[in-house]
Order: sequence, then structure tokens, then C-alpha cells
Amino acid sequence: MTPDARQQAPLAQDHVLTVAEILGLEQVEVDLLDGAFNPDGEPAELVVATIGPGATSVESLSAGTALISLTDRRQAIAYTLTSEQSGLSATGFVVVPAATSALPPYLKQEVVDTPPALAIGTTTTLQIRDLVEVPSGGILVIVGEEVLSATSGLDAVSEVTETELRVTPNQEQRGDAQSITVLVTDGITDVDGGTPIEIPLIVGDPESRDVAPVFTPFEVLVEADGASIERDLRAAVSHPNESIIQSLQFAAELSGATGALRVGVSGGTLTASAPLGGAQPGDEVVVDLVLRSDQLLTEPVTARVTVRVVPSTRPLVQ
Repeated sequence: MTPDARQQAPLAQDHVLTVAEILGLEQVEVDLLDGAFNPDGEPAELVVATIGPGATSVESLSAGTALISLTDRRQAIAYTLTSEQSGLSATGFVVVPAATSALPPYLKQEVVDTPPALAIGTTTTLQIRDLVEVPSGGILVIVGEEVLSATSGLDAVSEVTETELRVTPNQEQRGDAQSITVLVTDGITDVDGGTPIEIPLIVGDPESRDVAPVFTPFEVLVEADGASIERDLRAAVSHPNESIIQSLQFAAELSGATGALRVGVSGGTLTASAPLGGAQPGDEVVVDLVLRSDQLLTEPVTARVTVRVVPSTRPLVQ
């Protein structure tokens, strides 16, 4: 090192303990060298000392590990790490929650496994006490009656009271990557002001049963030669869930030149033919369809297919 080189101070980490880490304990050990950096050697070579009024809760300090007694209040204990070689120090803090024998509120396992499903474009009311477990037996409320954060797939939280959320999902968003975070308290365990709870949400039906199928109208051209043709109606349907397309039922009502053209719908297949001598080019039958499925949560979809006679391409008999 050159004589005028600037010396570097050590680095000390803040150690913020959770309620779960001190649950049911009277004392807790914290390794103050965890995450530390010593520019002049190994972290274990740093001199560790606790300072300030919080130091009275430190029962012992050995090899960088502090034994801290818990109290009925949250504690912030300052400590220093000093390099004996440079004389420079760094300061960190140990934040210890108040002693407790009960867990703070947490999300119910069934909500984790099966998040609430919200219909797109509809406001849904969620009762916070249906979603969050309260081991202490206290009365659960939402702190400040406000939302801490929400994913972009949620247009608005129309109203937040002490016990419920009213959520309106975005029309363009669907899936299970949505969530809302609120601060809750049971009045007993979360003495730091509240416990943040992230509530997972599914926007829209997971199987897209709330999405109406889209039918693309098409025209069937039938030659006036008596030959029968078939068209797969499901091939004209689009939907995110292929199984719903396969489950569709097609009801048909015919209008137009039904005497000249033979048109029918069976299952998902449309058949059409123009008998020789009966149908003329330009004859037309309109097939009005109604699409239904027991899997869908939407109203039936109406669609239309047109069957039209065109001249035969067969060579004329000589």
C-alpha cells in the first residue's frame, strides 16, 4: 500500500429478526460477524462491541456472537466492528421484536393452495378473516384501511374497510400472477405496527370457461353436380381451451333455398350438396348456428355460415 493510499473501513450488516425467529424464547443469539467485511483480513479478526442504551440487553458477547435478552418491547441494538490494523470502524444494528409466545397473523394454507378466483370486470368482496389465520385469537383488522400494493392486473380496490377488500380485476389481465398486499394486525403479536400479508389472486377462470368462443364466419361453395362436401365447424372456432372447443354443441336453423340445397349439421360437421337438376348456381342457404357447451360459463354464441351453389366444373357429357 502506498503511503497516501486511503484506508477502507470494515462493513457491518444490519440484522433484523422476525417474530418467528424469537417465538417462545427468552434470549436469542445473533452472529454479528455474519455478512461482515474486513478489508484488512478475516471478519473474525474484527473487534466487536455493542454500544448505546440497547447494549444493556446483551448478556454476553463471544467470538462475535451476541446473546440478547428479549423484552416486552421492540429493541434496536447498535454495535461496531473495528479493524485493529487501521483503527476504522463500521456500525450496524440488531433489531429484535418484542417477546411473544404466539405467531403473528399469516395467510391460510388453503388460500395459498387455492387462491380466490375473481371474475374479470366484476367487483368481488374479500373478507380478510376468511383469508388470514390468527393464532393469537386476537381480532384481525386491516391497518389504515388501505392497500400497501397491488399488481398491475388489478384496476382498483374500490373500498377497503377494517375487515374487507373490494377488488376489480383488469379486463386485459388473467391468470394466477396477481396479488394484493395489506397490513393487518391482531392487536397482540405484531407490535411493530402490523404484519404485511400478500394475498394471491386468480383473475378469470383458470380454465377460461368465462371466455366466450369466437366463431369466424365462412362460406361453403357447392358445385351443382350432386357431390356432397363436409366442413368441420370447430375448425372455425377459437378459444384458449381446446377442450372447450371439442365440447361445443352446434344447433342449426336453415333459411333460403332449402328445397334445392341439401344442408345439414350433425355434431360439429356441416354437410352440403346440390342435387343435379335441382339446384342452380346462385342458390343459397343461410345456416344460423348457436354454439353451446356445458363447460362454458358464458351465454351461447350465435354464428352464421352461408352455403352457395356454383357452376359445376365437371366436363359436359358429349
